[in-house]
Amino acid sequence: MVRARCGHERHNLENVMFTLLTIPPAFGLRNPSPFCLKLETLLTMGDFAFETEHPARPDKAPKGKLPALRFEDGHTVGDSALLQGLLERDYGASYDEGLTAAQLGEAQAYRTMVEEHLYFAIVYARWFDAPDLIREQAFASVPKLMRGFVFGMVQKKLRKALDAQGLGRHNRDEIYAFGLTDLRALETRLSGKEFFFGDRVTSIDAAIYGALHGLARGPFENPLTAMVQASPTLLDYERRVDAAVYGAPADGENRPEPRE
Repeated sequence: MVRARCGHERHNLENVMFTLLTIPPAFGLRNPSPFCLKLETLLTMGDFAFETEHPARPDKAPKGKLPALRFEDGHTVGDSALLQGLLERDYGASYDEGLTAAQLGEAQAYRTMVEEHLYFAIVYARWFDAPDLIREQAFASVPKLMRGFVFGMVQKKLRKALDAQGLGRHNRDEIYAFGLTDLRALETRLSGKEFFFGDRVTSIDAAIYGALHGLARGPFENPLTAMVQASPTLLDYERRVDAAVYGAPADGENRPEPRE
């Protein structure tokens, strides 16, 4: 059972146990997937009891991707945004209690930037700028003779997704320029602030943390990680959210110092 440490109201759900379907930790990270980490963070913030499973075929999950959440009656729901709404509506989660309509609108704008734009720059940085690292570490459980084939199939799907989204139609320098613009916007918004909306972690912090975590602590070397790891504002923010939600660092978790 995982318990929240960020001051949200506890809910009387002792008999409710969720199963989080997610990809396994890798690269010294809590989870390398921004969306999987976001949902894990939301569950922890909401003080929900859950266990984790790592499906061998993520493409067989609802929506054809992870994360997903299995409920005690056996039904499974995918997509972190849909699940946030379900947890709020049906299970009493109060991630954004007290926020004004204007604040909720601002949070949605930044969430869209992080999840529908910056995310695809991160995908490019990992799957197309560091393919050997992804293939050998993220696919380590796949037999070596099959590893390249399986990796290639996933990479091909991601290339189609990048092209459909639009970012994949640009060259390397242009893709990183777009991603860096998003990161600078986050840096400006978070400068001098404990969390996005003051002294309490809200759902937008879970989304931003999910994206920054791998950039701040992962082994990938690219312009996005260089920018985050040189930014005291972004590094300190990622650490504060991590500490507020999870407390002690995960075993083997990377905690880099800012680069000069």
